[in-house]
Amino acid sequence: MHELIDKEQPKCLYCDSDCEVEHEGEWVPPAFNCTYDRDIIICSSCKEKFEIHESQAADGDTKQVGFGFTCKIYFVFFNYPENYFDLYQNQDRKYITTIPPFEVDFSDINKLYNKIKTYILFS
Repeated sequence: MHELIDKEQPKCLYCDSDCEVEHEGEWVPPAFNCTYDRDIIICSSCKEKFEIHESQAADGDTKQVGFGFTCKIYFVFFNYPENYFDLYQNQDRKYITTIPPFEVDFSDINKLYNKIKTYILFS
């Protein structure tokens, strides 16, 4: 899913407006021997966020770890290695549930929001 974002000229996947990019990184304890980085892409118009998560080993090998996005009151994170979605409340990132992968269509935020609500209802 991270391929949907052009890091050089990011556009919102919902409204196609320009976005700003913030970068956060953290060092992971020696047992893991890597760093963890997160690019946060924030739409200047609708304020929705998209996140690209990756880890980098000491030898420089970078792996995509996941992709997250907000959808109104929810934050959805797709864990690439485990192949599932975690759903959170957007404000405080309070965990709601885990659901299997599904097709994400950013063309209509309201439809996506209703789809997420349905997953929560039946989880």
